Amino acid sequence: MRGTHYLAVMCFLALACGSLSLFVSAGIRDPGKYNGVVIFDRWGGCVLFSGVYLLYVSEAVKNQLRPYEGQAVRVGGGNQL
Repeated sequence: MRGTHYLAVMCFLALACGSLSLFVSAGIRDPGKYNGVVIFDRWGGCVLFSGVYLLYVSEAVKNQLRPYEGQAVRVGGGNQL
């Protein structure tokens, strides 16, 4: 009985993870204009939070955004603010 319970739980988890993957997508964005609130995490990473989108900022651009932490900004293409 314990083995069938374990198998049922594992099947449920596999189906749950598979169904959630239908709604999640990731990709590399092209250079362009993006806007959002600048957020730095405790490990030094930088993201732009824009509604439902969480855009990770490259190492080359994040130091330019440090003065704007917590503020809404628009980042243009070609490493320009």
